[in-house]
Amino acid sequence: MPTCRQIDDIVKRKGFSMKKFLIVLLSLSFLSTDASFAAIKVGSICSVKGQVKTVSGYKYTCIKSGKKLVWNKVVVVKTTTKPTPKPTPTPTPTAIGDPEGAIGVPSTTITKPLVFEYKSKCEADPEVPSQWKQFQENQIKSGWCSTPLRYVKRSLSDLKPTTIQDNESKYLNVKECKLPIGNGWQEDESKNFHLHPNLVIQVIPFSTPDYQASTNPQDDYKDYFDFIRQSLEDMTDGPSNYKFVIPAKYFKINKSLVSYDVGFHTNHEAEYGQRNLARDVIAVADPEIDFTNVDRVWVMGPPNTTNEVLYNWGGGGFTQTTEKQIPGIYINMTPYAYGSKGWNGRGPFGDLHELMHTTSSTLYDHETMDGWGNMSGASMDFLAWDKWTAKFILDSQVKCASANTTTTTWIKPSTASGQYEKLLLVKLSSTKVIAIESIRNTGFNFKLPQCEQGVLIYTVDVTTLSQQTGKGLELVKGFSTKSGCKGGTFNLGESVTYDNVKITILESGDFGDVVRVERP
Repeated sequence: MPTCRQIDDIVKRKGFSMKKFLIVLLSLSFLSTDASFAAIKVGSICSVKGQVKTVSGYKYTCIKSGKKLVWNKVVVVKTTTKPTPKPTPTPTPTAIGDPEGAIGVPSTTITKPLVFEYKSKCEADPEVPSQWKQFQENQIKSGWCSTPLRYVKRSLSDLKPTTIQDNESKYLNVKECKLPIGNGWQEDESKNFHLHPNLVIQVIPFSTPDYQASTNPQDDYKDYFDFIRQSLEDMTDGPSNYKFVIPAKYFKINKSLVSYDVGFHTNHEAEYGQRNLARDVIAVADPEIDFTNVDRVWVMGPPNTTNEVLYNWGGGGFTQTTEKQIPGIYINMTPYAYGSKGWNGRGPFGDLHELMHTTSSTLYDHETMDGWGNMSGASMDFLAWDKWTAKFILDSQVKCASANTTTTTWIKPSTASGQYEKLLLVKLSSTKVIAIESIRNTGFNFKLPQCEQGVLIYTVDVTTLSQQTGKGLELVKGFSTKSGCKGGTFNLGESVTYDNVKITILESGDFGDVVRVERP
């Protein structure tokens, strides 16, 4: 604002009347107000809880975080050439899936606003835990994508959509969307083969004459297994008790490690001497380990190995122990062999991907998802479909809708901490569904740029599901987005029609997305 002396000079110089002077003064005050609006940033201090301001196409809300009031970005304000009309409420509407109605008792406030905004999923994390700082430095130095090395837990805020939700009678029983994956899904569930919340993994550390070890593997790999176990806990919404049983010593075998030929190969998925190595390690450890309650076996070498002599590998079939047969086998290389040929910079985050393969006959690589989801090899969280298959989310968190029924559904972010409804499936046939989930920058998606967040839509067709081809899940591509963003998601006001099913995004925010499904 101008000083009193400047105002006096303006009035004298221009010969303004008092009326014109007041108009000038009001105009200047409005310009000052707009400038203050432009200064709003996520995480900056605000004064009135619930206050809403719109700046540069973004809507901000004043929320309570800890003991402070801060600004939080809520909804991208987007105009379309043809506004989408509000859906007609059903005769007996009911609000479902809001924080008060969620299964469990999640927090109703955002624990910590994400002030730092990442430009890409591969960007270095300035808040990386100290035990993984050196690992991240080597990722970047070696040209790897910097994978998530922490999990950002956030429950839903107290913000809610205003659209009226449909009641349960509009939806199918969730079992209608449990597609018959060969003999897989139902048979694996009955045999407890799937990854489940009480999974027990027996780690068998070993050493050889050419790679000896006198240290304690519980200390050598504490950070590594803590990361994997805690990640499983964080991604699981229901009760869980994952266990990694690690002996306090390395079991010594007599043959040299080099003789097994299990180091880095161009085709690192091919079998060389991996099963022979696993068989010999288990033969030595079996007399001292009770495998009665073990679900999977992971073989782990000493920390002084390199990738040239020990590379990670997983295989099917069964591992035979005195007590029982255990499905599959996984051989771990040390994650800290920086600089060795074929060093795997995906580290413990990448081994979550391998864990999915070794603990389910239906969790395959998704080559047709255009890089969305961990099983596509991307440095991001798992798709909600994979989380449902892996029992990270429960049946009660999945909505199954008929393609012939118009439904309006609030889906919560698939990485929000809490037992919210996170996956909407539209049944097209007995073997195919459309999967719809809300993507936000929480969980392992905390690096996701703003322009890549939104509604992710893809199809699941079990007739083409295959590990050999990577098919089965296929992305329904979203509109083009800002430069530097890969796109793939749909945002507020946008819609897409697939197989004569129209999906429209009615509301968006930190609360997730409200979508309408209908026949056009």
